Amino acid sequence: MTGTQNVYGQSSMQLQSDALLSGVGFDEKPGSKVALDARFADHLGQEVTLQSFLETERPVILNFAYYNCPVICSVMLDQMAVSMSEVGLDLGSDYEVVTVSFSADEDYVLAANSRASFRGKV
Repeated sequence: MTGTQNVYGQSSMQLQSDALLSGVGFDEKPGSKVALDARFADHLGQEVTLQSFLETERPVILNFAYYNCPVICSVMLDQMAVSMSEVGLDLGSDYEVVTVSFSADEDYVLAANSRASFRGKV
């Protein structure tokens, strides 16, 4: 047994990850609607509404995440990119992804960096 594993063979990183995820959840709200006139700054710092992303015929995946999240949001975005790279559709031509930060403190520069990283994985 190494110094980084407990008696059950779990690494300290796995235990930390399990502890972080134990408090994670979501509330389902079937039938709820998102305000399409809600205003946000896009990755260029320009004001946009959610409606502006829905004006094409392409489907839109809307997700919410922290751009500076070191664990859960990063894992979710990475896994989403992996899944999208496997479906055989072209991001931007066949569908769109819109990620909105939970935090008003995260600016468009972080959004641009996250977007570039995400697109590089799809």
